[in-house]
Amino acid sequence: MKTIIFGRHAKSSWDDYNIGDHDRTLNKRGFKDAKIMGKKLMELGYVPDLIITSSAKRAKLTAEIYAKYLINSEFSIDKELYLAPSHLFIKKANELDDKYKTVLMIAHNPGITQLANEFSVDFIGNIPTSGIFKVDFDIKKWKEINTFNGVMDLIIFPKMYKK
Repeated sequence: MKTIIFGRHAKSSWDDYNIGDHDRTLNKRGFKDAKIMGKKLMELGYVPDLIITSSAKRAKLTAEIYAKYLINSEFSIDKELYLAPSHLFIKKANELDDKYKTVLMIAHNPGITQLANEFSVDFIGNIPTSGIFKVDFDIKKWKEINTFNGVMDLIIFPKMYKK
């Protein structure tokens, strides 16, 4: 069994329009929501062996916040995940070392929502910022993953945990 937890980065800041898209940071809500979701992943017992994040600043910050709760996870930055189309996530998963059982990938829309729809039986209009979905694969090797052999069994987002 292999598992991938896919996440969209937390809410980014638009305070400075002179900063390019790749270099935007998180806003106040983004930091708060990332903490909520990192803690929730830990509480649910979904601690990845490896966290892979887009190279965009907002995605890296989200991943770093999650990593504070998901102790002992290895950490990797992949510039190809920046604005990646859905098929690239599968390609990246196929290249993973088989020593990993659970991986968290953090990236961006529209690729994340497109990917969620490839695994979901229901239409998903949007994975919100800090949204997460988990897909389990009944396989032994990462190279066996495709969009037909994964089962999405979790989709969560910060609003579900705010009082």
